[in-house]
Amino acid sequence: FVGSINPPYDGTIFISKCYSSGSVSGSGNYIGGFIGTQEDGNISDSYSISNVFGGGMFTAGFAAKQESNSVIKKSYFAGQVACSNPYYCKGFCSVYNGLIQNSYWDKDLSQQSTSNGATGKTTPQMVTPSTFNDWNSQIWNLEEGCYPTLKNNPQTPKLCPEITTTTTCVSGGTGTSGDPFVICNPQDLYNIRNKLYEYQKLYFQDSATPKLHFVLGQDIDLDHTKLLTEYPSWYKNYGFPSIGALFVTDASVPDFEFYFRGVFDGNNHKLKNVYINRTTIDPTDVTKLYYNGLDYNSSIHQTEGLFGKIVDVDSEIKNLIIENVNVNNSIDYTSIGGLSNKLYYGKINNIKINGKVINSISPGGTTDFPTGGLVGENTGGEITNSSFDGNVSGDDRVGGLVGFNNSLSQYNLGKIIKSFVKGKISGKDNVGGLVGYNNGDIIKNYFFGDVNGNANIGGLIGFNKEEATANTKIENNYSFANVIGINKVGGFIGFNYYPSSNLSDVKNNYTVSTVSEVYTSYPFFGASHTNSANTQNSYFDCSHATDCSTLNYLAIPKTNSQMRIQSTFTNWNFSSIWGINPTINNGYPYLLENQPQ
Repeated sequence: FVGSINPPYDGTIFISKCYSSGSVSGSGNYIGGFIGTQEDGNISDSYSISNVFGGGMFTAGFAAKQESNSVIKKSYFAGQVACSNPYYCKGFCSVYNGLIQNSYWDKDLSQQSTSNGATGKTTPQMVTPSTFNDWNSQIWNLEEGCYPTLKNNPQTPKLCPEITTTTTCVSGGTGTSGDPFVICNPQDLYNIRNKLYEYQKLYFQDSATPKLHFVLGQDIDLDHTKLLTEYPSWYKNYGFPSIGALFVTDASVPDFEFYFRGVFDGNNHKLKNVYINRTTIDPTDVTKLYYNGLDYNSSIHQTEGLFGKIVDVDSEIKNLIIENVNVNNSIDYTSIGGLSNKLYYGKINNIKINGKVINSISPGGTTDFPTGGLVGENTGGEITNSSFDGNVSGDDRVGGLVGFNNSLSQYNLGKIIKSFVKGKISGKDNVGGLVGYNNGDIIKNYFFGDVNGNANIGGLIGFNKEEATANTKIENNYSFANVIGINKVGGFIGFNYYPSSNLSDVKNNYTVSTVSEVYTSYPFFGASHTNSANTQNSYFDCSHATDCSTLNYLAIPKTNSQMRIQSTFTNWNFSSIWGINPTINNGYPYLLENQPQ
């Protein structure tokens, strides 16, 4: 019965927020890296990075033996485990009679593939924050590339291993959820469009048809110069073809369209150096793009973002990093985004993008083509846990994450939840740090950076328009922005517009922004439909405002020091939604489930 922590064999114990390091060894039975035997009680939010050796029976990385009245939860082991008799070695727990919840061990480092009660993860998974989504971020530091550590019991130095990939990615699969198509190289990624085309042509876009499933098997470099040389038959100067795009050349299916209908799991891998450049027409590409029945002399490779249009409620793109995206359009009349031009009902979850997205199309009139770092237009879809870091530039409806967040009804809201943007966002009208034009739910998001344009320019949202059919919510968000414009310029929302019979809920938000304008601007709303907006418990730091003596459409002015005190924020939830700490976010409130990065 040997462990780093050895409580009395009899009696109830409670251990929380502890860790062990070093080495643990014993010549007998029940040797554990954290505890030898847990007779009773509860162990939570703890970990061991000890190396463990056992000379007898029942050796494990965390707990050698757990009795029936015992609980271990939200804990992990990341060390080596060795035994005189390998049969008795386990990754986390050897003899298991109690309850183990939401706990993990490193299969690679321990060289143990089996355990009782916990879940084995590879080293890359153990240093990926999304592995621990159900852990409390007030207790744990979850940093990309490092094992979790305890905030109030810090480990120095942190354990951040160098990851070397030795596995070989093998293309294949049948496209089902249990056997997805595995994407290992640029050709596999390009072939997704062909698989979608043949599959959807067969079923004529029947929304009830089971969706194809794809998984990214490893990081893929899509370097422009390299792909021009290696894949000349389909990769041209305008860059990577959109995966889901219009396709109208098949005479057997007139005006046939195929979009991305399916599930793509990036498996936390990267697509690097995505390049899409539609600034000149290639006369050698005879495949045309038709828009509203008109031939715009564009190819099927038109700028729409990497995945083009994503449709259907059970379509999803998830767990993907797009590094150094470069999307530039000046000839195709379409909305654009780094990931997708349009999300229609589907889901986007845990997508991280950095780079630049530029849309130079200026259609004029009432027609607009939204531009977003992630998605151009979201209609009835849901975006969660996603981010964009970089520059976005467009004409009308330009947002750091989404250009136009739209709802079809109160039952089909466009939603953006627990996401963020850092960067410089610019356009003409309806420009926002997170969203350019909003008619949907915006919940638990933030923005850091610069926003500039002409009219309806906001630190988080450019134009917030509550449609009578929606009942949307703008709750628990914040912005730190330098906002520049001409008319209706606000630190949080540029122009808040709604029918008087159906007010948009703007609740529990704040902004710390500098606002510059020619005509009208205010620190929270640049302008509002009336001065009776349904704004509750929202604040602005008046140290950046020209006048702190009056309310800005019911947002409340506070001094710099007051904005760093929890009691300032009336009826805010500081147990599960907000946190406040002088060492985090410069002392301003931060979101527990979407912490500043």
